[in-house]
Amino acid sequence: ILLMEVFSIYGYSFVVFIPILIICTIPSNILQWVLIIYGGMSSTVFLCITYSMQMKEHISKKRFFLLILIVLVQGGLVLVAKLFFFSHVMTDQSIKHSHPY
Repeated sequence: ILLMEVFSIYGYSFVVFIPILIICTIPSNILQWVLIIYGGMSSTVFLCITYSMQMKEHISKKRFFLLILIVLVQGGLVLVAKLFFFSHVMTDQSIKHSHPY
């Protein structure tokens, strides 16, 4: 597998996050979690299916460990996106507490 091909596939897996990030500007913590988890799962499944087919041909013994690594990295990116990227977006509770009356 070429390095450029790996970056291309990995970048393509993030396309699902474009509409999700736009929708996540809605100040609902539950909606943000659901959408981010959906995006992370669909991105992870895409990567696992794509790389699994390519690894069958080239790296059969280490395939399981590489797929676990993909799942862990994607899970970490989803948590970073939710906990840090959306920390500035107001949630339901912060809206209720921001009104003085």
